[in-house]
Amino acid sequence: MVMPVFDQPDLRAPLYLNTITPKEWAVITNERDRVHTKQENDDLTNSFLKIGQVFETGVDALKSDEYKTSFFTATPAISTYLYAIVTGPYSMREF
Repeated sequence: MVMPVFDQPDLRAPLYLNTITPKEWAVITNERDRVHTKQENDDLTNSFLKIGQVFETGVDALKSDEYKTSFFTATPAISTYLYAIVTGPYSMREF
């Protein structure tokens, strides 16, 4: 799936991101990963499953042990073209 962005600075909105990626992939965004309780994580996963069923995508990945689901906090209201996401088999280290 993709997210449409508009190159128009006066169009701003809080943005939410949920990802399904292979477990070993890094997921880096403008916002930090939110720490969820098990119940919050289950609720979001169930919501994500419903969305996946509507679009017929992501459902098998959510049920697989080979993938992880990451839920990110909302951004402040920003121009949509400022949101960044980087995913892939990157190695990361803390500084």
